[in-house]
Amino acid sequence: MKAMGSEHAWGGEYQGLWNLMINTSDIRRAHISILSNIKYGNGVLLQGPSGTGKTESLKELGRCMAKYCVIFNCSS
Repeated sequence: MKAMGSEHAWGGEYQGLWNLMINTSDIRRAHISILSNIKYGNGVLLQGPSGTGKTESLKELGRCMAKYCVIFNCSS
């Protein structure tokens, strides 16, 4: 699968229903950061105020790529 200038192995097909996210410039910027970090074998850390959709953006990208995604919430 080619996405934003990098190639990733397709993980299969996600079987299930989910809500699609609205494509905004912030989500596109997050997806670019995530995919470029995955391309170079790095982890991903999204930072920012609560309630802005960081977790949902990451989970949605994982579903679209059919990749296993683990999210740690370290807030108090």
